[in-house]
Amino acid sequence: MPANPEQSSFWRRHERAVLIAVILLGLTLRLYGVTLPLTDSHHQRQAQTAMVTRNLFENHMNIFYTQYDIYGNSPGYAILEFPLLNALVALMYTLFGVHEMIGRLATVAFSVGAMLLMHRLASRFFQPGPALAATAMYALSPMNIYFSRTFMPESPMMFFMVGAVCFFLEWIDRQRAGTYFAAILFAAFAFLVKIPTLFILVPVSYIYWDRYGMRGFRQAKFWVYSLGATAPAILWTLHASTVNSLSAEGWAPEADLVRFMGDFGVRFSFSYYSFLFRSAIFLLGPLGFLLLLAGVRMGKDQKSYRVLYVWLIAGLAYLFVLAGAASSHYYYILPLLPPAALFAGVWVQKTFHSEMAKIWLRRGSSRRSLFALVLLIALLIHGSFCIALARDLYDVKKRVPYHLEIAQIIRQKTIPSGALILNDPPNALNTTLTYYSHRKSWPFSVEPGDQAIRDLETLRAKGATTYVAVDNSYGSGVAETRRNGEFWRYLNDHYEPIALHTHYVIFDLLVPKRSKERPWSAMEAKGGSI
Repeated sequence: MPANPEQSSFWRRHERAVLIAVILLGLTLRLYGVTLPLTDSHHQRQAQTAMVTRNLFENHMNIFYTQYDIYGNSPGYAILEFPLLNALVALMYTLFGVHEMIGRLATVAFSVGAMLLMHRLASRFFQPGPALAATAMYALSPMNIYFSRTFMPESPMMFFMVGAVCFFLEWIDRQRAGTYFAAILFAAFAFLVKIPTLFILVPVSYIYWDRYGMRGFRQAKFWVYSLGATAPAILWTLHASTVNSLSAEGWAPEADLVRFMGDFGVRFSFSYYSFLFRSAIFLLGPLGFLLLLAGVRMGKDQKSYRVLYVWLIAGLAYLFVLAGAASSHYYYILPLLPPAALFAGVWVQKTFHSEMAKIWLRRGSSRRSLFALVLLIALLIHGSFCIALARDLYDVKKRVPYHLEIAQIIRQKTIPSGALILNDPPNALNTTLTYYSHRKSWPFSVEPGDQAIRDLETLRAKGATTYVAVDNSYGSGVAETRRNGEFWRYLNDHYEPIALHTHYVIFDLLVPKRSKERPWSAMEAKGGSI
């Protein structure tokens, strides 16, 4: 599907310089906040990735049995996606030591590679100017900028997904063995890193059908591609299910399926589509969203763009299937960015390479100056809106304001071999505080009556040495702990406090209470700590 042979001489002469400028701008924006702790937005997922990475580094690099510290004193074997990013960063830890910044920089590096692949892909559809516009929209997406510097597998996912489609298109056009194997390799890693990217098999199959028709699906090369691309992810999923069913405490595949797919009714709720719309605006910004709509309207009459419609529709279907996840996490819409950016290229190609546009822009420098001014104003408004959308995500204090402080106390005042009982709402994973404490932990919710006491003592018998309750933006572990008066009195009567604060309490479960005096009452009333 080659681009139009007509080339703009200006863009042809300056294409490389403009591409470098776009990539440098995208890189600069991604380096903002790269030294921050992993307590910004999506801190639980980032800490989860960092936890697996540190355990790989400390425990002999066994990528087939990744370990989490949120299953108490057990080895914590559990598997999600293939730990490619974790393994690469763990290898770098052997050279530079454990620093979360290395994980952020690794995802930034993948994102730069994805920008280059995006330009290579866009150049197969458009002339240099529109190809650069599509690349710029991809590189400067506010959502893509943020998640391209988080310690999460989204950036490698995008790199391999864009490369998978790009090299498949090149193989279809040129039939070279190198691009064929590159297409298989990139697709295999895309599916391993994030298995929902399987939806790109829909546009890939369309590309193949468009070239060979139905008879093509009887050819061995298509089935070799399909098997080579999908078999690693299938085998990894089977392995993960086996390990998780034997090792991960409380793991249930049906619960994961329900969580990702959600109730069927969520697909017909206003909140689901409202969240998707907000996600799309965050993904593209206001100008990018308008360009997507315009490109979709303008490209339908050209056969070479049909694969973009198939890709976009397949992506929307993927969001519909995984409605549970897509209605709660912004980054599930990220895989739709490449086709959306290409549709922006469609608009630029159709608009600025039309005869009417050429005639209008030739009529004097005043019109060109007016056009440049309007474009500059639009970009400034777009950029300001994108900054406003993303600013809150970088706040390391908003969601878990006390976790780093508590983790430092735990590292200093508890034994390294001890395990934590964490009341850290919503008490699901508690990965952030567990990771920064460098301890193993159990999540804990205070049940009514003396059940909470029995639960505490059960975990203490399993090796728990510290009880921690903390407040965060999701809820108050301290309020939940104190709400059960019997449990609160039991803690203070039987165990020594390590720290008592308005927003967190820490008790040493190894040290018996030395007296019935309660000096913590006055300190607590002042909101202090001891």
